[in-house]
Amino acid sequence: STQSTWGIYVGQKTLAVAGRVEFYGIQYARTWSKLLSPARATSSSIEVTGPELWPVGSRLVVTSTEFDINQFEEVTVTAASNSSNGSATYTLQSILIQSHYGNPTGISTTLGVLDNRAEVGLLSRNIRITSDRTCLLYTSPSPRDS
Repeated sequence: STQSTWGIYVGQKTLAVAGRVEFYGIQYARTWSKLLSPARATSSSIEVTGPELWPVGSRLVVTSTEFDINQFEEVTVTAASNSSNGSATYTLQSILIQSHYGNPTGISTTLGVLDNRAEVGLLSRNIRITSDRTCLLYTSPSPRDS
């Protein structure tokens, strides 16, 4: 029934919680990294700092390194491997459309060396809330119909 014990109609495919709900999944040591080398347009792989391997099928974001913030890209990992230099290399499902900086500039500031490499973030998480298709076939009467 879509009518709760309080008489509130919440509709179909709704997760209604009166209280607290907690979800637990795999905790990654890092969910953000930086490019270790430039990622050129038409490249189908990227190399990032750190040995953390995100799983095949993960969705990643590669941030823009240009003045246009909309030059970020979402990519999907098809293969992942650790390199001997302590980095991780990811093969991508599709090629990059934009080029992304992957080297520190070498410009010194009072705060250190300017690092404008693209950041790479893990968008996928391992908890997914879904429902089966059979609930699409079931139509519950609305409270207005009673």
